[in-house]
Amino acid sequence: MRQSIFRAIIVAAVACKVLCAGWTQAEEMKKSLAAVGNGLPAKAIWIDAYANCQRLSNHENIESFMTRVKASGADTVVLSVKDVSGLVLYPSRIAPHMSLWSELARGTPQACNFPAGFDAVKDVLETGHRFGLKVYAGFPVFTEGTLRAGADYRIGPVFLHPDWETVIYRSGKMQKISSSYPFVFVNPVIKEVQDYELSLLREIVEKYAFDGLCLDYCRFADFNADFSQASRQAFEQYIGCRVAVWPDDVFGGGIWRTKWLKWRSQVIRDFVEKAKATATKARPKCAFSAYYGGWYRHHWGMGVNWASNEFKPTSSLASSDYHQTGMAEIYDCMMLGYYFGRITRKEANDNPNRPTVEGAIDMAYWVTQKKTPLIGGLYMLMYKNRPERLKQAIKLIRSKGQGVMLFDLYWIERYNYWDAIRDAWTDKVK
Repeated sequence: MRQSIFRAIIVAAVACKVLCAGWTQAEEMKKSLAAVGNGLPAKAIWIDAYANCQRLSNHENIESFMTRVKASGADTVVLSVKDVSGLVLYPSRIAPHMSLWSELARGTPQACNFPAGFDAVKDVLETGHRFGLKVYAGFPVFTEGTLRAGADYRIGPVFLHPDWETVIYRSGKMQKISSSYPFVFVNPVIKEVQDYELSLLREIVEKYAFDGLCLDYCRFADFNADFSQASRQAFEQYIGCRVAVWPDDVFGGGIWRTKWLKWRSQVIRDFVEKAKATATKARPKCAFSAYYGGWYRHHWGMGVNWASNEFKPTSSLASSDYHQTGMAEIYDCMMLGYYFGRITRKEANDNPNRPTVEGAIDMAYWVTQKKTPLIGGLYMLMYKNRPERLKQAIKLIRSKGQGVMLFDLYWIERYNYWDAIRDAWTDKVK
């Protein structure tokens, strides 16, 4: 009920703003495109670490797929330098190397033959720059383990630091997130967790001349996280008193629910500011960005407020100062995932409760107040064997004045979307 109320209010407000204030006018929205094209990604392809493990395992493979990327008309690649398992694609002083996956998963369907010591980051960066492409580092932040390789063994730094693992509250019970999730979130509240992520971020930006950094999974795992004692103690320090009934007083209709939601978003915002300071100090010209889910009313429950700090949501769940946690102004650009089956409002019969790519774009412009350039993300698997739909979605995003990011290379290669992408990126839009 609490989420549906918040959603209804946001949706109604967005519908009014869009329909009454003319936010769907293409000319008005195209103003941000100039900023996107000014050294920021306009036509980007994401390269996931695990999904493309074999493609990234040697120079010949990298040269081959990067040639196709360049021929498609892309201007940027975003390489996940770190996997959600916490393993990295380069020799690190801090994090385990991707070759560990090869050792632990050998003989299983999830096996990845990644050579010990191989520096895929260096290879992709050098190849991309040689081809005239911008190269961003994708950095999954608060994910440090996976169970995808099988239940008999676990992969990732979190299993060396069990106190880092997120505690979720489900069906009236506290449980470690690894009991029900395929990859393992760590708790953003814990100082040691933040210090670890910042040290790894610093190492990456200092070591490699990336054009930009893109935070990913920079959030709490879900609405039901985190309910560890570490989070309780930190929240009680924030409000200045003890929570009498934990976690009901913050999770349900309890007296601290608005404070709790604001505090979670503040935790993430504070970390993002630290991350930006760290990255900027190490490499001042490296653009600072992030990748978030593109339907604003869904993402707030994860402790993320990617709206402008001038946007004030009207909801009984939002405190009067909730807008102060807005992060749009912090970023040089933001990538937002428009992962919806419906592309246009017409396909949803103009029902604002039915998410569409078009509706998400308009909502994003509104809540961010156009304080930063936006880049619309599409999930390639959703367009399996439907290249014309993919082209339609790409063209729509471009016509609204946003750059485009395609997630990810694995699906583009598997379904051979290269021609469709090239056509959609080169066609003129109205």
